[in-house]
Amino acid sequence: MTEKPNTTLGSRLRDARLAQGMTQDDLAAGQFSKSYVSAVELGKIRPSVNALRTLAGRLDQPISYFLEEEDVISEEERVATELADARYQLLAGKPTEAQRILEGLDTDTLRSVERINALLLLAEISLAVGDPLSATMVLDKANAKAGPHTPSEHIARLRHLTAQAYQHQGKSNLAVELERKALAALDEAEVTDPHLKLEILGSLSRAYSALNRPDEAKALYEEISKVSENAVSPRHLAKTHREHADVERVAGRMIEARRYIHEATSLQQMLDSMRLAAEAAASTARLYTSADDADNARRSLEQALHYAQLSGDHNLIVSAANNLAGFHLKSGDSDRAETLMNQAQGMISSGKVSNELHGQTALNMARLHHSRGDHKRSDELFLQAIKQLEDSNQRDLLGQAYFQYGQALVNRGQAAEGADYLERAYTATRGRDI
Repeated sequence: MTEKPNTTLGSRLRDARLAQGMTQDDLAAGQFSKSYVSAVELGKIRPSVNALRTLAGRLDQPISYFLEEEDVISEEERVATELADARYQLLAGKPTEAQRILEGLDTDTLRSVERINALLLLAEISLAVGDPLSATMVLDKANAKAGPHTPSEHIARLRHLTAQAYQHQGKSNLAVELERKALAALDEAEVTDPHLKLEILGSLSRAYSALNRPDEAKALYEEISKVSENAVSPRHLAKTHREHADVERVAGRMIEARRYIHEATSLQQMLDSMRLAAEAAASTARLYTSADDADNARRSLEQALHYAQLSGDHNLIVSAANNLAGFHLKSGDSDRAETLMNQAQGMISSGKVSNELHGQTALNMARLHHSRGDHKRSDELFLQAIKQLEDSNQRDLLGQAYFQYGQALVNRGQAAEGADYLERAYTATRGRDI
């Protein structure tokens, strides 16, 4: 290809035509008029991308040869956006719509890495519509274009999709071989996308089952369960996408980097919306409680826990579970309270929960055991809660712990000890309602 001269699109088109020894009629070739070609060359008309693609093809030049640098970037951005939309349509269960989008794109405007990505998407669509032979042909093209600079994720996905195509054709042994190679890249931390790993593990399990190797399929179950937790966690996915963005940015692949950043941002916004919804529901529950509307207070607390669980935020889940457990303890339903406390304890065991919530959970557990007459365990938990809340410097919650322990001691006939904790409650809260 000759070096692109620093002239207008029309001038480049005319120079390329003359270099080929073609007249304007030759270039028009019946699809365009001679006057149209003349107007384009004189700069009076700017051709559409599709028209320019046709003209460029007749002149044996890539479309980028005739465009200014900013035009090339703009077209590349447009194609990248359409590819992202095609992937969305595929994930939304609309493979034919994704295929329609891809058929209208000129992926030659993309860099080699993005072209491979587009081919992988086309293969995935072919598999989704039940055409494994077409998928295999597309994957052969992608494999031919892959090189030392192709990202590990693309290589892993290429192997995975090829394995799926083999599986569709009844070639389970070949499928297993390729899936194991793809899985090795993930196990070596070359690829960290949990969604891709879950796809590969699921496909490998199906391949083992098809080969009547149930023990090997079962052996994958534990790993599938573990990966599933990350694959469905918006918080983990947001972190993963952000890490991918850094890798792509360092490699100079800015379109891919922006795509990952947009995905991470969308997930973070969703998580923040869940947090806001949980906080709003908890605030509403407090209003209903102050108005002695127990039914609506319970419903609001249940809604707060629902949003907290969707967010995956351990602190938010423990707080919401504690609030709902406190409601059930107050209403005398210790079994429901215990279920919620066990859920909170499970979150606490992860080691990602604040001292304040440790203390609040221990306080609710102490109340639960007190209500069941297990005073020894209740005392241990009350004192544990007090210690954790003293460390967290949460004066209001600490005052509640002092007050509730004091009341428990008084109810048992230990008036002097109870009075001491009631006095501490008053001092901690300076006479405020507890």
